[in-house]
Amino acid sequence: MKYVFIAFATVLTVLSSCNNLTATNDAMNLNEKGLALSQQREYGQAIALFLKAADTKGVSNSNKSEFFRNAAIAYAESMVADSARYYYMKAATANSKDVYQYNVNMADVHLIDEKYADALTCLEKAWAINSNEIAVNNSLGLLYLGEYDPEILDPAKALKYNLKAHQINNDRSTKYVLAKNYYQLADLDNAERLFDELHRDFPNDSEYLMCLIVVSEEKGDLDKADLYLKKLQVNHPADYQSFIEME
Repeated sequence: MKYVFIAFATVLTVLSSCNNLTATNDAMNLNEKGLALSQQREYGQAIALFLKAADTKGVSNSNKSEFFRNAAIAYAESMVADSARYYYMKAATANSKDVYQYNVNMADVHLIDEKYADALTCLEKAWAINSNEIAVNNSLGLLYLGEYDPEILDPAKALKYNLKAHQINNDRSTKYVLAKNYYQLADLDNAERLFDELHRDFPNDSEYLMCLIVVSEEKGDLDKADLYLKKLQVNHPADYQSFIEME
């Protein structure tokens, strides 16, 4: 009878593991659909899927933390700071305080609360635990570029993190931040190279064209700056007018 009980318990354990695996796969599929919707800026639908994924019975705390963080990011992109803060906090407290996920999410809570020194402390702890994640490098890079608090501005220190973020995820966002970092360091050649790549790949975005005008002027290449300015006038007349008024 004892052996029958052990065998029965083993079967239950295996079934439980299979159920948990199925639940995790279902939750991850919901998360992937949510991420796709976020890319399309369909944040309301994305948030509903992230929260449904987090609510799935049997998913690990680590997975819950990921899903809550994605919901927080979607709320932040929707400019709903209170909800973003709430889900960053849930993402943090799904973990123990000595892990990367706790510290990177608490940093976002502190950023929303404008407690920048506390955010920096959490980010440095997160980076010490895992320096190969995009989120911590991106946030440290932005903080040291003075995007949140001019008192923390240190472009030389920011460069390490923005280079790493771009290495991990070579997309338009990390490339743009890195280009701005080079510009702040007066490395105009590298700034121009990256702004030129962005303008080539996203010609309908006038921001990159305006950056090229500024960099060309600062390099003393006025002929190139004039060509970019004429291009801005033809393709983005409203932005051209605003740019001329700023100058």
